[in-house]
Amino acid sequence: MAKVVVIAGYGPSLVGFRGPLIRAMVTQGHDVVALAPEAEPPAGFLELGASYEQCALERTGMRPDRDVRMLGRLVRQLRRLAPEVVFAYTMKPVAYGMLAAWMAGVPRRYGLFTGLGYLFIGDGSSRQRLVHAMAVPLLRAGTSRATAIFVQNPDDARDLRAAHVIGRRQRVVRFWGSGVDLGEYPEQPLPEGPVCFLFLGRLLRDKGVREFVEAARLVRASYPESRFVVVGPTDPNPAGVPDDEIERWRQEGLVSVVGGVDDVRPFLRDCHVFVLPSYREGTPRSVLEAMSTGRAIVTTDAPGCRETVVDGLNGHLVPVKDAVSLARAMEQLADDPDWRSSAASASRELVERRFEVQKVVSEMMHAMELA
Repeated sequence: MAKVVVIAGYGPSLVGFRGPLIRAMVTQGHDVVALAPEAEPPAGFLELGASYEQCALERTGMRPDRDVRMLGRLVRQLRRLAPEVVFAYTMKPVAYGMLAAWMAGVPRRYGLFTGLGYLFIGDGSSRQRLVHAMAVPLLRAGTSRATAIFVQNPDDARDLRAAHVIGRRQRVVRFWGSGVDLGEYPEQPLPEGPVCFLFLGRLLRDKGVREFVEAARLVRASYPESRFVVVGPTDPNPAGVPDDEIERWRQEGLVSVVGGVDDVRPFLRDCHVFVLPSYREGTPRSVLEAMSTGRAIVTTDAPGCRETVVDGLNGHLVPVKDAVSLARAMEQLADDPDWRSSAASASRELVERRFEVQKVVSEMMHAMELA
């Protein structure tokens, strides 16, 4: 059995996204220690059977002086823990985690990209270009020391190679997202009443929330009884939607802006159609949860998103940044309850076949030689 260190940039994700994987590692008899920036383990973490330590890693921002000190502390922490395996996920933990693990002499090192985000789909501003120019060499330094790099869609692997973040000979393994627990998100009957469209995600420009609001304005003109719900927290990310803009949405009354919630299942249960007009994803967990609940999906023909929809079977794929096409797809589902029902059933069948969490976990365990 191996000692495994899991490095996260955000503590709650250890339970919400990596919980099934950590539990599987512990069940197989491995000694698992999770590292994250928060002083205390997230709620529910200790129930997984793993240990927790705070680490110096910061979730966002790049400050060379602080980052060098942070890397040194992470190297010393890994030398003290002396794991056989380090698994890090999301960009900053992959960059620093892989490099630190190599410097600490960890034999096996695995990094998971869960999406390319602002670094690759930013607004083209001077700030975004500067972040890209600074981050790519750092990412390359980390990934070049990895035993293998994991991705969640083929486009990410292609674009990481094109940007020379990962080399031509680097071992790359693709998984179907993080998977979804079908028992936690059981199939639910479609609700009665006017059609309800749900957006669920952080309120970022590149999640397409602005396109959702604009499409709601267009759909409402033809279907005045329809409802539009936005669920998700604001975010300090440079792509975050300003608070005053969100307040204007509330004042207008076109969409119901709920904010962040601890449990999204009631909102999935009460909607008819799930909408995520994202510019790019790894594989969107929110879409998988909606599919598991049994809901039609409207999302973009973009990396990570297109893997979740067979266009015309369980929903529609629309162009990125195109509120008009988004509105048309939403109107088709608003107009045809039989199509909504058929697409809902197809979503559940697709997620059972491809995205069930234990299938994904099993593949990841084998890829890390932990099964």
